[in-house]
Amino acid sequence: MWNVDRQTLEALRAGERRAWEKVLAMCRRQVFNIAYGFAGNAEDAEDWAQEALLQVYRRIGTFRGDADLSTWVYRVTVNVCIGKIRRRKSNTSSLDEMDDHAMPAIEDPTPSILSREEEAIVRSAVAQLPPKLSPPVILHYFQGLGYDEIAKVLDIPLGTVKSRINRAKMLLKDMVKEYIMCEEVGSV
Repeated sequence: MWNVDRQTLEALRAGERRAWEKVLAMCRRQVFNIAYGFAGNAEDAEDWAQEALLQVYRRIGTFRGDADLSTWVYRVTVNVCIGKIRRRKSNTSSLDEMDDHAMPAIEDPTPSILSREEEAIVRSAVAQLPPKLSPPVILHYFQGLGYDEIAKVLDIPLGTVKSRINRAKMLLKDMVKEYIMCEEVGSV
């Protein structure tokens, strides 16, 4: 997580370009990655990230400073993404109608243990989680946030974060197991 000093925050509120450039340099990648975790594809993620950053710009005056600026920016991003998913789901009659194309891996400096195909399977399964379960999973496993940070970003109790991640893991295990069984049957 990142934060800015009081002087930079005041410059942001005053609309100073250099302050915005500094903050964008710090948060653009994380905002995109959060959006990608929700959207499942780079094109939508880019649009959602742009909308989230625009919301941050427009609403910086409402930031009270109770938490780090990064926590607030992530929360705005999550809210934008959840709104987009709700609209997406209301515009489709089922999840089966969504794009099933393979999703590219997010660039990550740490080596990945999952193959691209496995990652696509996991991301697809995460996209099918109930709306309350996917944000903590995305923030923890795709963004690397700790439970305490997730609780702040989502403004929910720590215990709720833990229970949602545990429930999501159980659901994901069943979804992925179902896929693996289908693959094994199909390859016999």
